[in-house]
Amino acid sequence: MKRFFKLLLVALVSFVLIGTNVNAIEKPKVTDHEKVNVYIFRGNGCGHCHNAVTYFYGLGDEFKDYFNVVLYEVWYNEGNSSLGKAVATELGKTFSGVPFIVVGDTSFGGFGDSTGLEIIEEALDAYQDDKYIDIVAKVQKSKNFDIKEETIEEVAYSEGITDVEPTIVEEESSNDTIVVIVILLVIIGGFGALIYSSRKK
Repeated sequence: MKRFFKLLLVALVSFVLIGTNVNAIEKPKVTDHEKVNVYIFRGNGCGHCHNAVTYFYGLGDEFKDYFNVVLYEVWYNEGNSSLGKAVATELGKTFSGVPFIVVGDTSFGGFGDSTGLEIIEEALDAYQDDKYIDIVAKVQKSKNFDIKEETIEEVAYSEGITDVEPTIVEEESSNDTIVVIVILLVIIGGFGALIYSSRKK
């Protein structure tokens, strides 16, 4: 029980410190500049990755006008791992551990006390930079990786950081649409035939 209260106290202090430091960041004016992507290459079960996810999930909508957080699990997904290695190579880095976080053409290895603020500041600078280049998107386009992106809400839910299940909107397949249309036409045609045959009698 003591351990639970200690963990709760540490969590509360962390959130207060995060809130205090984040509130000190001066936000730029919202413009029509594209939103910046903060990419987190992570591993399921990695403690520092969990801290990064907790930190960015804790920001809520504070910076939603400036950047998105996109996550790739690399320990159990070969395509995501290949993408991470290719991005690191493009940046002249070595993909040696997680979390590996990329904003534009800047990368961060690991996640510590001040890393979150550094990443936010980098993302806000990139948002104001007309020469912003999304290296991860550039590498994705140049090669055909079999990747699986996740949102911060999906990962926070799967890691037990929140018990709020994210709403996932699935795109309707065009084949499903065709099947539904054919079924409706058959039903309408059947009713039409019944009405025609009943009038004939």
